[in-house]
Amino acid sequence: MKKKVGLITYHASHNIGSMLQTYALQYILNKQFNCDVEIINFSSKAQANMYSIFPKVNNLNTLVKNGINLLAYPIVKARFDDFERFINKHFTLTANSYDELKQLDNLDGYYDYLICGSDQIWNVNCTDFDDAYFLPFAPNTPKIAYAPSLGGQNILKSNIDLDKYKKYLKEFKALSVREVNGKKWLEELSNEKFEIVADPTILVNRDVWEKLATPREFEGDYIFFYGVPFSPITYDIVMEISKKLNLNVVMMDAKSWLYKGNFLKGIKLSKASSPSDYLSLIKHSKLVITTSFHGSIFASIFNKNFWTVTYKETNLDDDRVKTILTQLEMPERLIYLEEYQDYDLLEDIDYSNYEQNIKLFQEKSLNYLQDAFKES
Repeated sequence: MKKKVGLITYHASHNIGSMLQTYALQYILNKQFNCDVEIINFSSKAQANMYSIFPKVNNLNTLVKNGINLLAYPIVKARFDDFERFINKHFTLTANSYDELKQLDNLDGYYDYLICGSDQIWNVNCTDFDDAYFLPFAPNTPKIAYAPSLGGQNILKSNIDLDKYKKYLKEFKALSVREVNGKKWLEELSNEKFEIVADPTILVNRDVWEKLATPREFEGDYIFFYGVPFSPITYDIVMEISKKLNLNVVMMDAKSWLYKGNFLKGIKLSKASSPSDYLSLIKHSKLVITTSFHGSIFASIFNKNFWTVTYKETNLDDDRVKTILTQLEMPERLIYLEEYQDYDLLEDIDYSNYEQNIKLFQEKSLNYLQDAFKES
């Protein structure tokens, strides 16, 4: 008999990694565990505003960005629609949508299990964080945490009611996290045991991602740059690498392309920006340069040469990238932008043991879910 599962995560965030990890966990629960999965269509008002084309103006920076978005409305609106189409096409959503925690109370007892995860849903410092992601609305339903992330933010140092979250955690049937620091902080907070499991995207085999990817857009070799720059000079360094390797740079974030003047630097913008386009851009690239956790994962899934870049003084508590590169057994692919000239940027990655390593990690993570679904 199929298990009826309610999944809550950042599915409505117009963020590639958020959407692909949602897709992956829904896929695995359906295919691997014979679950009837619904994604709880919860998105807080703060999240909706965060990803809107014209967010509420609360400072000069937002006002300027809204002005740019107005001038470039066709591009920005097309990007917005790309994400919305992906959500509507690929996610099985609840019939009702929700934007406040109190609206979720009627879901208690409706599902056989509730799962929260993955992504930064437990980063209490996120603009779009909400207590709903700790599932307090369902005291009578078994709760499973699958690979939530604290986003490299120490919850113990956050200005929150720690006793409240300790209580939430004690109500879970099974607890896991995505990163080493997250495990350490949450175990200290709750006195509960947490497993470290794979991001859902790692559980899905390459052939699934191949089918989801759109056809190739750019001919010839190119560098695909993806991620949130740590400073404005990040783009300048990427362009220096471009000149050194004689490769064009492609990006898909239209807002950064516009706000940061990257169209003046010669960086090419992809025509579309859905998660499927992202997969295609990685798949067909010569080199991936990323600051992103999921950028590292998908570059490895497609066996690409890639570099995950950061600055030495970036948040030292944030171990997301170091954790994933260690899990992939590729810690050497993390480089500091201050020292990029010291690296052979076309050095090939040895993928000979990759499938074997990933399979072991997949098995460990799937066993966690299998145990979580067992009757107590």
